[in-house]
Formats: sequence, structure tokens, C-alpha cells
Amino acid sequence: MKLHILVAVFIVVIAVLSANVAITPSASPVDFDQATVASTEAATAAATEAAACPDVIKAALDTTAKACAAAGRNQACYGNIALKADPQPDATGFAFDTPGQTVALSSLHDLQLSALDSINNTWGIALLRIQANLPDTAPGQNVTMLLFGDVQTQNAVQNPTTTIDVTAVSNTNVRQTPSNAGQFLAKLAAKSTATATGRLKDGSWLRVEAASADGKSKIKGWLPAASVEGSSDINSLDVIDPSTPIYGPMQAFYFRSGTGAAACKDAPRDGILIQGPKQRLRVTLSIDDAEVTLGSTIYVQAQPSGKMLLSTLEGLAIVRAKGRQVNVPAGMQVEVPLDANLKASGPPALPHSYKLSDFTGLPLSLLPTNITITRPFVAQAASTGKTSSAPASSNSGSSTVCPSGVFQAETGPKGRVSYGCTCANGFHIVQITQGPFAPGTAEQCN
Repeated sequence: MKLHILVAVFIVVIAVLSANVAITPSASPVDFDQATVASTEAATAAATEAAACPDVIKAALDTTAKACAAAGRNQACYGNIALKADPQPDATGFAFDTPGQTVALSSLHDLQLSALDSINNTWGIALLRIQANLPDTAPGQNVTMLLFGDVQTQNAVQNPTTTIDVTAVSNTNVRQTPSNAGQFLAKLAAKSTATATGRLKDGSWLRVEAASADGKSKIKGWLPAASVEGSSDINSLDVIDPSTPIYGPMQAFYFRSGTGAAACKDAPRDGILIQGPKQRLRVTLSIDDAEVTLGSTIYVQAQPSGKMLLSTLEGLAIVRAKGRQVNVPAGMQVEVPLDANLKASGPPALPHSYKLSDFTGLPLSLLPTNITITRPFVAQAASTGKTSSAPASSNSGSSTVCPSGVFQAETGPKGRVSYGCTCANGFHIVQITQGPFAPGTAEQCN
């Protein structure tokens, strides 16, 4: 009996000791398991975000397409959350905080859009319809500007400080420039009214806006101050330098875009798509103090104290800064150096081929005209026969027509380069003193 009890006690002791060993694991496996769990959770979160990314992009594009379908000329449309807008100081009743809302471009001071965030289902998108220098007689023709992702833009066009209603004393001519030799634009009949928006420093000419004879458009030009009577002192008007371009709402702007990688493999890099009308109407914009003329579709990105990168996806763009002009045909891109204030600090570099992979996911479906991104431009350098990313003379027979005043080709110490377009009315030779082909000559279109 005693032996049985001793055996039972022994078995119990062994069981207890075994249990203690089993429930007292070492520290290392615990730490390893915790690290594994954390790593797994992070990987799961990343995978979830990546999986959600295409759905967020599609939903944002669908929302913008529906919300902004009716956006009109010189209007900005709130496409998708989230973005923040600040009005011009003189704007009243400004509201721009819900998808589908539109505001006049003249009332908009700046825009700040949010980067793509597939966790919070946000991706800032705004769509702008800009008249730029297109005629009032073509109301269906606009420049479409699509902002998306981490982008901040500021309207560089200042509204007039003061305007004055004026009445023509007698029939008078409205001219392109403040001179009797300036190009005739229209006749302002006696007793007709116009709005004066500025003046020369000596007050001899006034910058005015007036309705056309049929009342369907506006005439913008200059007329002699002596030919009209005003309701107020014209000296209160802003002084305008006639040599300075006069831009319409958001025709001139500063902007910067994010520098990070795309949020997922299906997402585009932050930036702005700009598309001009297709009917060979060329428009001019001022982007970060660089003058850009286009009849095409371009994609631009910019960073302060860095560069503006402009890629021509189709058509032709012409970029001018610091006395230098560069043609950028489809399939190529160009850099313009920028200072800390997002102003062009130097001339544009020589254009070079782009990479199609840089345009993954661009929201082209929101543009009014469907396009296919042109393949990268690769040509043979005329002087050496070696492969070059610069457009060569073999492309001079392109069907793209160079606008009057631009360079069809340049010749210098590095050889000859053709810019992918042809002068329709012939060209003349001019000397070039700046840029990669200086000193040399250029074929400038008549």
C-alpha cells in the first residue's frame, strides 16, 4: 500500500515538472514570433493598400468624369477629394470644397491637391478649362488642364486693381498695341461703352475690353485716352507695360509637383496634363515663368530649386525661357531650371527622348481628345550618323507645321538638328548666340 502511494506521488511530481518545462519557453522564440507577426502585418497592410489602389484610381476618375462633364470656359472644377482652394482677395461667395463644384478661374488664387492615398480613398483631382489666347468666337475651343496628386498651383494673373467704364466720344479704333500704327482690331462706335483695365504710364492710351459688334465676344486692346470719357480719374488705373504679355485667367501660373514615387504600380506620378485644341489653334501659357506654346498634349512636373520637366506626348510644344527657344516634338521632353520660387532661372536644355514607363497610369481618359502617347523619339545625328535622342534632319519632312517665328532647325559646332516640324511658308536664316548649338545659325519660319 505504502509502495503504491510512493509511486503515485512520484508520478505526480514528474507530471508537474514536465508541465513547468512545457509552459516556460525560452525568450528567443517569443521575440521571433513577435517580429514575424509585425512583419506579416506590415506586408499584409502593404498588400491590402496595393490591391485597393486600382479601385481608388478608377473611382476617382469616374467621379471626376461625371462631376466635371459640364465645366465651361474659364472655370475650375473640383474633381475628386481632397483639395484646398484659396480665392482671390476680391472674390465673393467663393465655395470650392465638394466634387462637382465650379468657380471662375478669375476668382481662384491657388490650389493644393492631395497625393494618392488608397487607405483613406483620396486622390486630389481638379480640371480647368482655360481660354488662354483663343478667340471668343470659338467658345467650344479651350485648353484643358488636369491636375492630379500632390500638386500645388498659384494663379500668376493678377486681376486689375481698378476698372473704369468709358464712353467713346466719337468713332474710334481699338488696336492690338498702343499706337496708331498698331494692328486694327475693331471699331468702337460713338457713345458705345467699354471697360478700361489699365493705362500707359503717361495716360495717353487705355487698355480696354469691349463687346464685339454682334455682342457674342469681347474685344481686348488699346485706344487713345482722348477718344473716350470716363466716369472716374484714369490715373487710378494700373500702369501697364505694353511689351509685357497680357494673360487671361490662369493662362500664367506657378506650380510644383510631388517628388515621391508613384503610390502603386498602376498610379501616375503627380503632375499636370495640358491639352490644347486640335484644330491647329496654338495657345500660349506661362508656366513657372517659361513661355510654352502648344497645339498638343503635354505632361509637366516641377520642383523648386530643381527643374520643370515638360514631355510632349503628341503634337509639338515650343518652350522659351531666358532668351532661348526650343522645339519639343512628340516623343521628347525638355528641362527648364527653376529657382526656389519656381521661376525659370535659366534657358531650356536640349530636348531628349523620354521613357514610356514614366507615364504609367496617366489619366488620359479625362482629356477631351483621346490620344496615344507617342513612342520615344530616337533619330540619327546628322553630323556623325550615331544614334541620338535629339531630333535629326531626317525628320524635317514631318507633317507637323512649325508656327511662324519658331526654329525649324539649328546648325552649329555640334552639327545640325531638326525639330520635327516644317516651315509652311519657308524660312530665313538667323544667328544664334545662346544654347547648345551656339554659335551658329537657325532656320526661323516666316
